[in-house]
Amino acid sequence: KKMKKFLQLILDQARQMKTLAERHIETEVSRSMSYKVAWMQSNGMVPNAEASMSKLFGTELVQRVANTAMNIIDMKGLLSHESDLSPLEGAVQKMYLSSFSSTIAAGTSEIQRNIIADRGLGLPRA
Repeated sequence: KKMKKFLQLILDQARQMKTLAERHIETEVSRSMSYKVAWMQSNGMVPNAEASMSKLFGTELVQRVANTAMNIIDMKGLLSHESDLSPLEGAVQKMYLSSFSSTIAAGTSEIQRNIIADRGLGLPRA
């Protein structure tokens, strides 16, 4: 029974490491997308689809990061900064709760997808 628990702990740790590596890669991709948009603007170009792709990917990444943090920290992640038991002084809870509004602010994810389809891919409007 102890061996089974030990193996489960190792498997869980491996899954967490894989997930953290994925979030790290996604963060670097998001950073590159943002730099491309800034470069385009600084060179007089209008980043229509690129800005929407960057916004969509970045805001949905924030949700994935928040979910990952909540899954790793577990129930303690729900504690606010007022609790002495709260990991990272409630930053995980704040990030998790605010991550959902970021996909709505400055254009919902669905609107961003429509812009990408229309201006980036040249697809007809649905």
